[in-house]
Amino acid sequence: MDTSNCFFHYTTREAAFGDIIPRRRLRFSTYAQMRDPMENKHWTFPAGYVAKDDEPDDVLERAYFEFHRLADAIFDQAHLLALTVDAEYPRPDELFGRGWSRARMWEQYAEAHKGVCLLFDRDGLAESISADLHRQLSVRPYAKPVEYSPSGGELSLNLGEFPTPVPADFVRNYIQANHHELFFKKTLDWETEHEYRFATTAPPGEPLYADYGDALVGIIVGEKFPRWQRASAIESASQVGLEPQIMHWENNYPAPAALRLKPPPNLP
Repeated sequence: MDTSNCFFHYTTREAAFGDIIPRRRLRFSTYAQMRDPMENKHWTFPAGYVAKDDEPDDVLERAYFEFHRLADAIFDQAHLLALTVDAEYPRPDELFGRGWSRARMWEQYAEAHKGVCLLFDRDGLAESISADLHRQLSVRPYAKPVEYSPSGGELSLNLGEFPTPVPADFVRNYIQANHHELFFKKTLDWETEHEYRFATTAPPGEPLYADYGDALVGIIVGEKFPRWQRASAIESASQVGLEPQIMHWENNYPAPAALRLKPPPNLP
């Protein structure tokens, strides 16, 4: 199965068959919902400055806290869609490098192997999401792979360069100029996820969805997918012209096979 031009999305049965597949849309999460404690909190920027002789002592301090207040408002509007891609292994046929063969991600994001991994055509998904978010928000999302580093993102502020009082546009421009550090960097602990993100801002309080058009090209359910749900999964997949598969981990290799109501005797 050639998945070199695919994005992969691990999710629950309810999300996949109750919303994503029938409604042809993907839900964005807020950064506050992320599992990583390094990125699910408001930003705190270290700062340095040299006060001027004729400047009141509290001017730069007030500017510092005003900058963070405005940055917090932007963080609260930040949304992302997290996907994964094939890893780049020396051997092109190394199955454990595929986006659908991540045992830990099946465990962590797909209901401990009872959930689903959805496959999307990369170009088609990127085009559909960008167009739909532009229609909704009049902006196009940032889209790029996550970069992994020993300490994640690192930014500091030079308060000597701050206008006082701090205008909202100044903070907005700073966030935009440093969006890679703020939205697309994680610590090395997460690097095996090979994550690719779409990130944007949207009004808080309401869920953000984006249509994916015809980009869905594959459906793989986990090895512990309940037998009583096989018929509905097969029917849901048929509605979008796809034949679902089920994961098997046999003979030291991951091996998806066609999902059947009654599997062969040697398969679960």
